[in-house]
Amino acid sequence: MSLDDILHGQFIHFETYAKTASKKAQQLVNAAAAAAGKKPHRVLNSAEVIAEALRDVGACGHVKVPQPPTFWVGDEKRMRGLLAELDGYADDYQAKHGKTLRKDTPHLLAGTASYPKNADPARYEDWRTRTIEQLKVEHGSGLVCVLEHTDENNKHIHFYVIDPELVNVKKRAHPGHVAKAKGDDYKDAMRAYQDRHHASVSAYSGLLRIGPNRGRFDRDDYMSIKADAEQRRLMLLDIEAQSNKANDTLQQASRAGLEAQRMGATMLQKAKQRAEVIEATAQAQAQINKDEARRLHEEKQRLQEWADQLKMSAEKIAKNTAHMVEIVVPGAPSAPAPTPSFDSAAGHKRPEAAPLLTGSMPGLG
Repeated sequence: MSLDDILHGQFIHFETYAKTASKKAQQLVNAAAAAAGKKPHRVLNSAEVIAEALRDVGACGHVKVPQPPTFWVGDEKRMRGLLAELDGYADDYQAKHGKTLRKDTPHLLAGTASYPKNADPARYEDWRTRTIEQLKVEHGSGLVCVLEHTDENNKHIHFYVIDPELVNVKKRAHPGHVAKAKGDDYKDAMRAYQDRHHASVSAYSGLLRIGPNRGRFDRDDYMSIKADAEQRRLMLLDIEAQSNKANDTLQQASRAGLEAQRMGATMLQKAKQRAEVIEATAQAQAQINKDEARRLHEEKQRLQEWADQLKMSAEKIAKNTAHMVEIVVPGAPSAPAPTPSFDSAAGHKRPEAAPLLTGSMPGLG
């Protein structure tokens, strides 16, 4: 087992690409290769970088059995139309500023984040998820695509960043050049980028900030470093678990609070509706009472008018009958009850005498 099997360092790297490869960029690559005693590689243009990512025929000769990539941000359609999209941004820039951008202006930042082949495969998916999230944090809306390749020795993801407004990605998307433009140190900014990636991604996977080839240590030292890395990983995962638990508790409390607010609002709404019903009922009853009072008043007026009419009629009758007198007719003396008699000749009953009348006689006196 080699030291590389014991320790694993993070790997994340990016470069900028133009529509036409820059001669200056090629010269820098050649000089770096010569200093390291290696054969220089050819600087690719943006079209070649995209073709390699999409595993187009003839663009990925280093892969024995090319497989289509898996997209985690963006899709193949966006990637295949990206060059035309970038040309459109260049045209917009020319129309706005009156200047034509050089063809070797870097308009695409492309990078790679790789997972060590001998690292724990059970941690790969978590590493991938954390890497993608960190790329979103670092590059924001400029991150147009993240895709995954699993057809090489090391599983890895590629990411692509653009700047629609400035087009030149070095001015706002490349942390080193952004820092340099502000007067800060280029290398410090790049190291800070690596530090942020390690703190947010690699440390949770047990990967070192730098690989074994960056230091000269014996096996015991490497084993100690490995133990420290594992301890750090477990500690971070524990902190994250506790944080997630606290967040869950907070969310539950928040949901409970929202539910209480909802119930309170519902009860308040029901109480308000009930109050409105009671008020409406009271108003309706008051209207009924008002209508009844008006009806009774009108009835009273009608009765008063009738009483007045009766009084007037009585006064008129009294006036018209003032000349009348009352005649009292004495009653007849008591006598035995008459017995019926019959006309012997005719056989008829004789009529009884008419009774005496008493009372007022009109026209007398």
